[in-house]
Amino acid sequence: MLNKCEIREFRNSDLEAISHIYNYYVRNGFAAYAENELEADIFKGIIMAAISCYVLEIDREVGGYAILRNYLPYVNFKHTGKLTYFIKNSQL
Repeated sequence: MLNKCEIREFRNSDLEAISHIYNYYVRNGFAAYAENELEADIFKGIIMAAISCYVLEIDREVGGYAILRNYLPYVNFKHTGKLTYFIKNSQL
């Protein structure tokens, strides 16, 4: 059976699920680069400062997300960006 997948813009209701995905990678590896887990309100600030944030929805559940941010604030980097994405681990 095929799963129903959709890529859509971030909604505030996604915040808890994507912070759980991110914090899984903080606890279990080095992909997130962070030393400590982030609270949902801090994560929301990161998303609001980003250029865009999209969510992968699988069968009406958040299965991952991607955030596009400015690479550096300097003028000579104004056409560069940093894309970060995380996919939900099956253990979540």
